[in-house]
Amino acid sequence: MNTRQYKSWRAAFRDALGKAPEFGSLPGPCDANIMSEAGLATVIFGPGDLAMNARGANEYVPVQQVIDACKVYASLMMDCCGS
Repeated sequence: MNTRQYKSWRAAFRDALGKAPEFGSLPGPCDANIMSEAGLATVIFGPGDLAMNARGANEYVPVQQVIDACKVYASLMMDCCGS
């Protein structure tokens, strides 16, 4: 049985960006609702903001937010792969 403990999303965020993440809630439906009902813990994370016209005409995401999200994803992947 593998008992290796992986870093948390919060630790990956801090390692990648040098600051603590800000937490909030998503005021709408998403797949996390389904997973939560099945007893699975979820985190919704990605670049962008609902104020940026998400899912609407002229939706946009600042490039730096995409780069920062990639750094967090990479931190998580490197930990899971043992790098």
